[in-house]
Amino acid sequence: MAKENVTNFIEKIDADEALVKKVNELLADAGSEDEIAEKLAAFSTELGLPFTAEEYKQEHQC
Repeated sequence: MAKENVTNFIEKIDADEALVKKVNELLADAGSEDEIAEKLAAFSTELGLPFTAEEYKQEHQC
């Protein structure tokens, strides 16, 4: 399920310019790959496609 959520999350972001802008704002101050994964995992819950930072890193190969 995590793999599906990560894939669907990325597809959803790519399809919506407002979400792209929001993700760019969220990641503007991210200092590491771990921080990026944590922020995206938190945002994924808001979009109803929850996954953990570890699941994101496994599926996306940060």
